[in-house]
Amino acid sequence: MPRPVRSALIACCLAAGASSSAAPPAPASQAVSLCFERQEVLPWRTLDGGGLNFELLGEVARRLGIVFDYQSMPWKRCLAQVKAAQVDGAFAVSFSRERLALGAYPGKHGAIGGPDGEADPARRMHVDRYVLVRRKGGKVDWDGKRFANVDGRIGFQ
Repeated sequence: MPRPVRSALIACCLAAGASSSAAPPAPASQAVSLCFERQEVLPWRTLDGGGLNFELLGEVARRLGIVFDYQSMPWKRCLAQVKAAQVDGAFAVSFSRERLALGAYPGKHGAIGGPDGEADPARRMHVDRYVLVRRKGGKVDWDGKRFANVDGRIGFQ
């Protein structure tokens, strides 16, 4: 099977919540290479290969009879390797139109890769949110694009 087609099928399988009817299983002798950011993001993943992402992917592998070759690396390198087809895919990649240039996301009618496509939220692996917490009574403000009234450093995790 051509690598881009296989990658699109795998992306659909992964995001479909491990549905065994989503795609035909890959031959057992072939490992599916998936890169991910080398960073601990609890509860989704730990540096030692634990976490909810790996549990879900383990269930996908079990149901489809495939083997995943996980490759931990810096985030920008992971995205570049997906774009260059040096890995079959990546996981925990939030959707944005700009990232459609890297590869396909699971859509409502199969994989999407074109600029007019929309990812199917029902096929995502998990939901994650970004929040801003400030000291009660603090003057720091955030309008969704810029900080205001900053006097000092801003920390992030």
